[in-house]
Amino acid sequence: MKKRFADAWLLVPILVLASACSGGEPSSEEERSYEIPDALCGVEIDRDLFDPLFPPGEAIEEDGEFLDAAGDGSFDPALGCHVWVDEISAVAVTAERTRSEGVAAVIEELNWEGGSEGSESLPDGPFEAQVWSDRAIAYVPCPGDLPDYVGFGVAIDTTGQEEDHSETLAQVIGPYTEAFLAHMEPGACPGT
Repeated sequence: MKKRFADAWLLVPILVLASACSGGEPSSEEERSYEIPDALCGVEIDRDLFDPLFPPGEAIEEDGEFLDAAGDGSFDPALGCHVWVDEISAVAVTAERTRSEGVAAVIEELNWEGGSEGSESLPDGPFEAQVWSDRAIAYVPCPGDLPDYVGFGVAIDTTGQEEDHSETLAQVIGPYTEAFLAHMEPGACPGT
């Protein structure tokens, strides 16, 4: 009996080593048969920031974009973009003009699903922002004199997925909003 028990203990290191070498679950990169875009809805930021938002799958398709309304490569902040993986919503990006100030007021005014419930405010960064497990929203004030709005909200949404993306969204929303702001049509948000 003692001999069999000792022999069994000899197998433990072998089993541990074998399971470690098997690699366990493949990474999401290994499960993707599609190429992650260089830009997220036409906005170029560090691709490593938004890479984790994309799920495993076979095919990727982008629907809509922030149109070049002025013809100079700038974006109109009243449009949006949707990225699909295997015909399932992966990432949606929207930007909306608002007459409200502050991210909570923007969420309420634009009637964005879920309101502020369950979100965390991001204390650092150039913009006021809130993050949920499946969405991040930033508020950009436009200090210039505009007749119809005082700022805009930028939202990145992964509600088509079940994973908690809050950490990635918290890191993406600031740089994405800054890059988006740099591409806005001239005069769209004076003073920024």
